[in-house]
Amino acid sequence: MAKPKIILVEDTDFLRLVLVSYLSEDFEVFEAEDGEKGFAAFKKNPDAVLLVTDNQMPKMFGDELIRRIRIERPEFPTILMSSTEEIPNHQATIFIKKVGGFQKKLKETVIVLLARPSPAH
Repeated sequence: MAKPKIILVEDTDFLRLVLVSYLSEDFEVFEAEDGEKGFAAFKKNPDAVLLVTDNQMPKMFGDELIRRIRIERPEFPTILMSSTEEIPNHQATIFIKKVGGFQKKLKETVIVLLARPSPAH
């Protein structure tokens, strides 16, 4: 059985490498280092089931990336991560604060989120 495809957008190279390694155990992960490349990965992978994105990145912040995705696929599940406080008025399905050991919480959240029934179209 094929692994579910997720898109991970993180501008910090080491953290992106760690997250890809961690998430690849259960998911096929497409990675991007900024919001523009994240949006390109979203367009290139219509069978992806989730976007996980950092917020503060060059070229396009994660909350803007999510807004652009919502225009094309309003119900597409998204997780917004940030090392700062929660982002006001974000449109992400779930917000996760990047604090020590958040990788485990992220993976658990991805699994739970993808287990939810899809909304009716």
